[in-house]
Amino acid sequence: LSLCVCLSPRHRFTTHAGHFVYSCLLDLFSFIIPSPFVEPVLGYCKGEPVYLRTNVQQLRTKHQWLTHGRSVQEEEQPVKTIERKVGTKQKLDCDDPKSTSKQVELFGEWQTKPYQPPVASDGHIPTSEFGNVELLHPSMLPVNTVHLSGMPNIARVAKNLGIVHAPAVVGFTFVRGKMVAKKDGIVVFSQDANLLQAAWSQTAIIEAEAQATQRHDRAVSHWQYLTKALLLREHLRMRRQRLEQASTGAAVLEHGEPTAFI
Repeated sequence: LSLCVCLSPRHRFTTHAGHFVYSCLLDLFSFIIPSPFVEPVLGYCKGEPVYLRTNVQQLRTKHQWLTHGRSVQEEEQPVKTIERKVGTKQKLDCDDPKSTSKQVELFGEWQTKPYQPPVASDGHIPTSEFGNVELLHPSMLPVNTVHLSGMPNIARVAKNLGIVHAPAVVGFTFVRGKMVAKKDGIVVFSQDANLLQAAWSQTAIIEAEAQATQRHDRAVSHWQYLTKALLLREHLRMRRQRLEQASTGAAVLEHGEPTAFI
């Protein structure tokens, strides 16, 4: 079978690039390979095999599989090894932020299994060596815990109440050329979630009232400053007017009334 019979030589490879059904081996990225479990070759184009798009699989690093809720099984060897990318965007997409190797190991989905989260018990929440809970995928949330996000300063409230908690890392980003963890909320035990949310709501109300009072006092202070400035300007204007009138009267007394010429 040849898929290039009716194609001119100039368009044979470019026709398969980005095609939604077929893909040529030269068009595949370094992290995409033909599936090892089926015979995907449909034909050849100038000696290069052509595959169905459904019969190629994407390889990912161990870190990337975690973001998809899967973990690489033990004793699995990488299917492919590629050079570490240099650009910031490529590092963010492909690399493990904890890795310092110049090589990137890639694994296939058949080498992975659904991620099994650890169990939080005895007042201890499992964390990484940095003291964070990595939630790169919802399935990574430890058992018996809840992720509370979208609540500013909730970690401070939990600390004041003495509730066991850990910061949640939901991803990584680059800041000034360095990879930095993106934190969003905290992870607490399920039985502490309702108490903490109620306490945070009360704290948020108190802080909102305090901020409103500060804004009111600041507005009053600004109006007072503006009023004093306007009164001072009016006082200086009237004083200058009196001085001008006094100087004009003194000049009239010294030289007499001005004479009108017709």
